[in-house]
Amino acid sequence: MTEHNPAPSPSGHPLLSGAPTLHEYSPNIHQACKTSGKVSPASPPPVGADRANMGVGAAAGPVDGSSLMGSPGEWVAELQHQDPRASHENVVRAYLRQLATVLVGLNAMCDALDPPRVYARCVHKYREGVAPHRTFGVSMAGLARMDSIGRMIRDAGKRNLTGSYAETGVWRGGMSIYATAALQLHGMATRPVYVCDSFQGLPAPRTGSLRARSDAVYHRQKLGVGGVAQVLSNFDHYGVPRGQVVPVVGFFVDSMPPLRTALLVKGEKLAILRLDGDMYDSTVDVLYNVYDLVQVGGYIVIDDFGWDPGPSFGARYAIMDFRALHGIEDDAHAVRNIDGHAAWFYKAREVNLRRDLYLDSLTSNRKDRWSCTTS
Repeated sequence: MTEHNPAPSPSGHPLLSGAPTLHEYSPNIHQACKTSGKVSPASPPPVGADRANMGVGAAAGPVDGSSLMGSPGEWVAELQHQDPRASHENVVRAYLRQLATVLVGLNAMCDALDPPRVYARCVHKYREGVAPHRTFGVSMAGLARMDSIGRMIRDAGKRNLTGSYAETGVWRGGMSIYATAALQLHGMATRPVYVCDSFQGLPAPRTGSLRARSDAVYHRQKLGVGGVAQVLSNFDHYGVPRGQVVPVVGFFVDSMPPLRTALLVKGEKLAILRLDGDMYDSTVDVLYNVYDLVQVGGYIVIDDFGWDPGPSFGARYAIMDFRALHGIEDDAHAVRNIDGHAAWFYKAREVNLRRDLYLDSLTSNRKDRWSCTTS
């Protein structure tokens, strides 16, 4: 995706703390850690959200319940049967690698009979998440980002993190399918997986947005989204049981408050929060509703961070502004590079979430005073 290079956020906006520019943030970003990083079929009802426009979209899986692959348990059992000496952990990794290649469409697009260099270049594109994905894939994330989520899930189990998994921005569901399979194979088959999306594309930038002009680029893009029914059917298509999957339907400004309320009522925390909303506003909506519900030691993952200099995603600016306002730019919250595109950091301590400022920014019409200009 491309976008105009937005000007630094204007100082004085409720969600900013003195508004340093993006370049002033740079010394506080750490790139040292470049990672290579069981259930019934019925799904719980969606949280919040209007269900009016949930028509089946263009996603790759059928809606008739047919399955392309066996379940995670069946795959692991078969792989273990083929190599009884292999450790369970290695067998699980082998299955997850195979699942990832199918979800991103690599198997359909990279021909193993091509010359080795040609095939290797094709695989590399899918690893980095920059290869064609709309025809055969159900995930735009590359293999490196999927592998990173798998490692986080495994690590969360080893560190006894008890929280759930939430993904905000799921497209056709591929990453959520992968994460659900990983949770099931690592003994976390009852933990909720919150699949949050409008299931109808990206919203228009709202009045008074700090990044209205840059976010408008994403709003205009049509990415072949599918309805919630199609996304859920993709779990069935790829053989991953979805009894723990909870759809959260609606634009995040509308759907995140009900999710927050539901989590608070249940006393539930999140172990992994994966943000994939592209836009500044969408990312802000998630952070100011559920960041404080991520448990200490949990993961914040940003798919649309962008490590290259120059134009960047609105999501990156939202993360930077949030970190500055809440004083979490220290080494304990160092931002780690996943694959040159995505990033993650630990939640190292609790913060006083300035949700009051967020709510003020929603109710105040600040367009004339805070509108951005592009350079």
